[in-house]
This record gives sequence, C-alpha cells and structure tokens, in this order.
Amino acid sequence: MNWLLLPKFTEEYSEGAQDFVLNGFANFAVGNEIKCPCKDCGWSTKGKLGCHVCHYCTSSTYLKHSRKICYMNHRKFLHPDHKLRSDKRRFNGEIETNVCPPPLSGKDIEELLCGYENSFGKKNKKRKAVLHPSKCADNIHYEYNAANFDMTKKEKENFCSVLKNARLPYGSTSNISRCVHMDERKVFGYKSHDAHFILQYLLQFTVINTLKPEVAIPLIKLGAFFRGICGKVINLEDVHKLQEEIIEILCELETIFPPTFFDIMVHLPLHLCKEVEFGGPVHLRWMFRIERYLCKLKSYDRNKSKPEGSMAEGYLDEECLTFCSRFLSDEVQKK
Repeated sequence: MNWLLLPKFTEEYSEGAQDFVLNGFANFAVGNEIKCPCKDCGWSTKGKLGCHVCHYCTSSTYLKHSRKICYMNHRKFLHPDHKLRSDKRRFNGEIETNVCPPPLSGKDIEELLCGYENSFGKKNKKRKAVLHPSKCADNIHYEYNAANFDMTKKEKENFCSVLKNARLPYGSTSNISRCVHMDERKVFGYKSHDAHFILQYLLQFTVINTLKPEVAIPLIKLGAFFRGICGKVINLEDVHKLQEEIIEILCELETIFPPTFFDIMVHLPLHLCKEVEFGGPVHLRWMFRIERYLCKLKSYDRNKSKPEGSMAEGYLDEECLTFCSRFLSDEVQKK
C-alpha cells in the first residue's frame, strides 16, 4: 500500500515517508545534503542538454532552418534485442547501438559542480535571419506534399464536431465546447487540465475516423499511457509495462512527425514512470486543484495596490457569511 494513502502521524506513514526520501533521492544525496541536477546546479530545461535525467547523454539535434533543438533517438531506451533497433528505413538509416544513460549520482554531480561559476544576465542575441521558401524547378509555382498526418477540411470539421458535441460529467473539465471554433476549424483557449482530459479520453474518438491508422494508433496508445499513470491505483508491474510502452510509442512517433515536433515536452513522458515509482500516484501530487483555488482567491482581489490584504479580506467575508448562514432558520429569507 502506498504510504501517501495511510493516515498521517502513524508509524507506517512515517516509515513510508522515510523510505521515499531515501529511495527517491539516493542518486542525488551527498552526505546529509541533497543536490538536484535541475535546480541546485542551474541545469537548463532547454538547449542541447535539456533533459536533466539523461544529463550529458541527451540526444539532441539542432535544426538549422527552424532554429530549434529537437530531442529524438528514443530507440536507445529499448531492449537491446528489440526489432526497432535494427530498423534503418523508418528512422535515421542507422542501427541503434547506444544504451539507456545511467542516472547521475550525488558524487558525480559534486564533481561536475566543482569550480563551476554561473554567469547571470542577458546575453546579446544574434538577429534572426528571415527565411524564404525556395521555388520549384519552373521558378513560378510552389508545391507542398501533404504529410500522412495532414487532415482535409472535412476531417477537421469532424474532429472539431466531436469535441463540440461532447457531453461530459459536471466538474470533470471546463466547457470545452466554447473552445471549439467550427468556422475556423480550430481548438484554442482551453486550460492545461482540459488538455489532459482531451488527451486521455477524447482524443481516441476524434482521431480514429480522421487520421490514418498508422497515425491514429500511436496517439491512442499515448492517451492510454497517460490514463495508466494517472490512475488512482497503480501496481509496480503495470508501471514497468508502461515504461516499455512509452518508449515504443515515442519511437513510432519518430516515424510519423517531423523533427520539429520533438521538443523537450515530448521527451519528458519517457521519465514519468520513474517519478511514479518515487512519488506514488500522480493525482496526489497534481496542482490542478491548487490552481483552481488560487483562481478563486484572485477573484477576491478588488484593490490592485494591496492584493494580499484584499484576498484575505474577501476570504474572511465569505467564511463569516458561510458560518452565519448555517445558523439561520429556513423561515428567514437568505440573500
């Protein structure tokens, strides 16, 4: 049983919390101190070494024309005998021989940070060059071949209509239908929690009839992966299976989408299963409910020059009204 589900201040809860600290931060502990490679040492979440888990073994490629860094080469996380390692045609034309990078230990981080100096402040950025499309052989027309994940206008309308007409339980998400604009055939203006809900539950119904099977199946698997790690009850055996599945899913996505699609956010799901092993179920550590309550506190802000006092005053007023309303009889008209 997960220690987060136990009653607080019990012996089992204290033992579980202690085991979590020892196991979760064992790789980054040096004596009585814990050094985190992404915070204490100023590890950047962008650039060539954007992943602090893969550290100096991060597989990144700089795209010259789009001026963007992509993170691909997920085949190295597969089992050494996996068939996708020897697939040249659908990947970069080479056999993958690299292995999964080992995590940095506390001693390794201490040696890397020895004598390191941070340089703060903005640096002079070079002016971006304006990119112009190249013409065809006749120097008149431009021809663009549609990708296998491209959708026609009719398919876009079907995609948006599923989200527009979806009837969802009260409180599960916000009103997603207001974010769907049928005239423009676009979906925008939704919150991060809505994006999670669409990815986990609605995406499988929208892509199954609008995209080709070779594109729709990996996206459906991706939604199933997030449903698995976000469940209320998770078994360790299922976590290991999900880790193998997400590696294969990312490898399949590499055969479909262009390199510009693979930013650091697409790479990070690779390490979510380890986070589940260290911290337990994801829903116990979500920030969605806290962000909703912060939004409620912001609604109390009437004086922009004194926001903290205005929020405290509004919170106190609501608590007093709630307390008084519970002692009013039903005969008294409530306002």
